[in-house]
Amino acid sequence: RWENEREVFVESIRCEKDVLPTTAKVVIDHLSGDIEGNAYIFVNSLEFIKELIKACKLDDTNCRVIYSKNNKTVLPVKRGSTIDQPKKINLITSTAFEGADIYDTEGKTYVVSDNRKVHTLTDISTSFQQCAGRCRNSKYWNKLTHIFGTTRYSNNVSYNEFKQACENTKAEAFATINECNKLSENVRKVVDVACETYVVKSDNIFTFDANLLKIDLYNFKITKCLYAIRINVDTEMMNNGFIVNTVVSDIAFVDKIEKEKQKTFQEVVEEIHNM
Repeated sequence: RWENEREVFVESIRCEKDVLPTTAKVVIDHLSGDIEGNAYIFVNSLEFIKELIKACKLDDTNCRVIYSKNNKTVLPVKRGSTIDQPKKINLITSTAFEGADIYDTEGKTYVVSDNRKVHTLTDISTSFQQCAGRCRNSKYWNKLTHIFGTTRYSNNVSYNEFKQACENTKAEAFATINECNKLSENVRKVVDVACETYVVKSDNIFTFDANLLKIDLYNFKITKCLYAIRINVDTEMMNNGFIVNTVVSDIAFVDKIEKEKQKTFQEVVEEIHNM
């Protein structure tokens, strides 16, 4: 408990579809000036950042990416640091979630939890609060936007029920392995299996991977509490001192975002009616 505590207002955006289109819309609106200030997007996934850079056609003139110097990944935008000149769009991984001071009076904070990548699901009790305080001198210090989506673990089942379903999948995995390995090598080359089946293919031989089952159970525990439904996310935030307002986003198509900005009002009305 600190003296002179400052309350942070969170706009919680639950994406009905993928979180990338909603995040891309935020980026484009910052670049166009429809949203004022500079965007600071905290997301612990270089794969997501790479997709976002491509979708929004970002470059070194308008974007800064801050990620670990130990990571050898090369992105279309060069690696930056917290002391570089602020850009209109600033993309930040967990390397700067804590213990890093960023100075930008125009900085607006966004936290993205990509439902496709469990390692991006920020812990609201610790890292989330750290992200909220990275821009030290921002005039928007008391506002934060959280963009998140539901996950495949969001079904209304208990852990024991999910564990039993995993055991059933395990039994099915051995049947799949037996059938696939009987196929000719040419056929096995073109057969792919999803990781949710716990079956992996190596040198065109199918085997059971117990680690995939363990990861599935682990991911269920992480995501079930906070990211299953909107009310759980909101409640957890309020329990940790945030004021929350929730909206729902169903933006679906990244490749249409720029084109849609050029349509007339009549064209937009007609498209909505047809949808």
